Amino acid sequence: MPVFGQECFDLQGDERKTCSDRALLSFVQSRVGYPALARENGIQGTVVVSFTVEKDGSISDVVAAREVAGGCTAAALKAVNAINEEKARFKPGIQSGLPVRVRFNL
Repeated sequence: MPVFGQECFDLQGDERKTCSDRALLSFVQSRVGYPALARENGIQGTVVVSFTVEKDGSISDVVAAREVAGGCTAAALKAVNAINEEKARFKPGIQSGLPVRVRFNL
């Protein structure tokens, strides 16, 4: 599986996955803002974003798999797209010793 967060790259097993999940959530949460329209109208929920981690560690094909109204979906997509915009990278998934593309849900 791909790994996010350079501090996680050298870890192994469950520790690596936990570190990567925490680093990715921290990155995205620090870049997402609660839209004023959603706040004013009491709109809340969970946006699910799907994307592909490419062989070079960048992401592509970022789409909402589950949307929430009031600007929440747009805010979540913007936060995930910040991965490429800020040149953050995943360590790509490996299969048979070669980097592979992996579909990811967040």
